[in-house]
Amino acid sequence: MLLTTPYGRSYYLRSDRSKLFTGNGVKRAIIFGKNMVKEKKRVERIAGMKEIRIRYIEKDKLARLDELARKNGYKSRNAFLLAVLNQVAESGEVFELDMKYRQLSEIMLRALQANSEALTTFNAHFVLEGGEAGEGADI
Repeated sequence: MLLTTPYGRSYYLRSDRSKLFTGNGVKRAIIFGKNMVKEKKRVERIAGMKEIRIRYIEKDKLARLDELARKNGYKSRNAFLLAVLNQVAESGEVFELDMKYRQLSEIMLRALQANSEALTTFNAHFVLEGGEAGEGADI
């Protein structure tokens, strides 16, 4: 996983969590044990990211996730799951926008209905039988 700090330093966290390499290609810091945990927490704090774990998934489900990731062009299972989780997390925002759109649509529909009623009333008062509006009517 690649984490980038606001200061432009990139960190590559390996999945086994035993090593941390800086991304500039010159410096390499290998941190083990407690130091790794401290450094990882520092990187998470700066980058604003957290790690989550999913435990006890069935092997066939895991294989299906790997297949879906490969089929959809993701480089790893983690990248695929991250995209899916982001989509789920953002679906709440989409739902709120959808509700606001529906409310706006209802307001617009009521306004159109009121305008239609006003036009009907106008036509009833100013249109002579068999004629168009404005024909022979003195206003």
